[in-house]
Amino acid sequence: MPCASRAKKVEDSPALWCIDNPVLTMNILKNVLRNLTTLGAAALLCSGCSEQTSSAGAGAGGGSADAKAYTLDTCVVSGEKLGSMGDPVVKVYDGQQVKFCCNSCVKDFEKDKAKFLTKIAASAPAKK
Repeated sequence: MPCASRAKKVEDSPALWCIDNPVLTMNILKNVLRNLTTLGAAALLCSGCSEQTSSAGAGAGGGSADAKAYTLDTCVVSGEKLGSMGDPVVKVYDGQQVKFCCNSCVKDFEKDKAKFLTKIAASAPAKK
């Protein structure tokens, strides 16, 4: 049964409003979709704001409190001095912080993580 006016409460359910004007209905739907799209875009942007360390240990982040500190002043892959190509790229692998001179070294590191992690562990100062 159509509503008699543009916006009238349905007698059976006082919380619902009956809208029988198709233009008004479409405008309401457009506004709802626009708001949902805006919220979804904001959620996607915010989710990319902070990168988390994955449980596999190959995530980004460098601020992990329980990661072992990277003690070298050079890139473990290329041997270049850290900072010579801009800000170092910092990642955490298997609880070990690793600093790279550039993003291409990250890709090379991830091809053979075990080799480079062993190299970092070997160069770490011995605890007394």
